[in-house]
Amino acid sequence: MMLAIKEAGNMKAAELQTKTTTQSPRPCSSRSGDWLTECMVLSSVKRPTTGPPSMPDKLSEIPIDAIRTAAERLVGIGVYADEERQYPSVSTLRAGATELDAKLRSNGYSGGPIAIAYLERPHEGVDFLIYDSTKISDVSGAESIWYQDYRIRWHDRVMRRVSDWINRLQDLKELFEKWLPNGMQIVDRAPVKMHEELMRKFNVPAQNVPTFEVVQGSNRVMRFQPKGLWIVGANGRVDLVTGHGSWILVDRSTPLATAPDWFLYSSKAQPAEKLTQSSFVNLLKQSG
Repeated sequence: MMLAIKEAGNMKAAELQTKTTTQSPRPCSSRSGDWLTECMVLSSVKRPTTGPPSMPDKLSEIPIDAIRTAAERLVGIGVYADEERQYPSVSTLRAGATELDAKLRSNGYSGGPIAIAYLERPHEGVDFLIYDSTKISDVSGAESIWYQDYRIRWHDRVMRRVSDWINRLQDLKELFEKWLPNGMQIVDRAPVKMHEELMRKFNVPAQNVPTFEVVQGSNRVMRFQPKGLWIVGANGRVDLVTGHGSWILVDRSTPLATAPDWFLYSSKAQPAEKLTQSSFVNLLKQSG
């Protein structure tokens, strides 16, 4: 199962708990950019019912970035797969093959005639390929080249995401240390293993993520417990557990953003609150 985050302003912590597969998350069709890309791949892991975005009906509706990506991959490896469902149907592409070829060439493609072919067995959400017929003789060969490249690209991306997550967690620890009131300190605890679905899918090894506690003397005030990176609608979640309740810390930034955007959610019917020194200190006071 995946962790689902709603985006409403008045979110309760209870609404942020793990959802079962009987409760559908926001479909991939409502996302864009990096959110769309990762939603689609996560869907191929365990949630085929989340639904792809609707495909355009005309060649003129293909986003220019999708044309540029296709031209780049055709030049680089000789094949392009519509992994983000930004192209119309194969019949539309074949009918407009001359126009599509011109679009690709105006964006850097300089190879031979393009071929457009269905996969015998669709996978990873892909059911057809566009390939350079002078470099690759048939769709089977094109599929093999594309899939090898696909796995390398995603392995590298997941590695970057995991590294970014660990860095953000470490930055949070350092930020909390600066914000602590007098008499409180942070004590490191044993790290926990992180090996989420996308890591397993793309053979990324398990990683240690930091955990720690805020203590006052011999008393534990709060436990810092990373919950997960790949959260639907968010860029990671941390649980802050105290003897008087739990709070959920959610990063609302997009994947691999230059800066996090942390928000606190309480177990009470209160609006989400941006993480600041004031909100953090108030949380500690409530925990005492």
